[in-house]
Amino acid sequence: MRVYNYLVLLLSFIIFTACKKSPGYPDTPSIEFKDIKKIYGSRQTLNLSIDVSFKDGNGDLGLSTNETTAPYQEFNYEMANGARVIIDNADNYDCKDILKPNGETNFFKIKRNLNHYNYFIEYFGKAKGSNNFIPLSYEKASCEKFDPVSNPNSFKSPNGRFPILHPDNYTGDLEGILNYTTILDEELRVYFTRTLYGTRKYEPYALKLKIYIQDRALNKSNIIETKEVIIEP
Repeated sequence: MRVYNYLVLLLSFIIFTACKKSPGYPDTPSIEFKDIKKIYGSRQTLNLSIDVSFKDGNGDLGLSTNETTAPYQEFNYEMANGARVIIDNADNYDCKDILKPNGETNFFKIKRNLNHYNYFIEYFGKAKGSNNFIPLSYEKASCEKFDPVSNPNSFKSPNGRFPILHPDNYTGDLEGILNYTTILDEELRVYFTRTLYGTRKYEPYALKLKIYIQDRALNKSNIIETKEVIIEP
């Protein structure tokens, strides 16, 4: 399974010090949509570059790459009688609910943890001639390529992480811009097209995203919506 998405966050932010009056933002982060652009890459790949501004009152934004213990773990194993639940037939499960760890022969039942991420995206599409946007499942697109032998861990999340934005022990106001770049490769665009048009392929459609962020205390920001962009598979 090709990786559908990667997260690049170009960070520009302000730390308010004694020389600059603090505006006194709330501790729960807030965001505002700024821009979305299409960037065409190689191998029939389309990138979407999204700018979102943020404000936060106590500086607790961002996660380091080595923060993988509770509450930021990626998933939890489902347990029974003190042991991990083994899956007999992986084909009977959604790929997001199972995992085959490296070096092991068994699949195990798991539950993904959204708190592993701090930047969240949902995709919505509108067919040509329609007035309504419908949800498009990035996760289901990744599960289409699941194979218990050749591609046992095909699941990909549309969500991502941005790093810690403040210096050590900083607890004041922060504001700035987060730039997110997401890849829409050919397989994903065709999956979205098929969702919107049934068996028809290579039809243009409108795409927009809903986004929110989360701070280290697990406080969620408001949800913003991008403007629509036209995707041509």
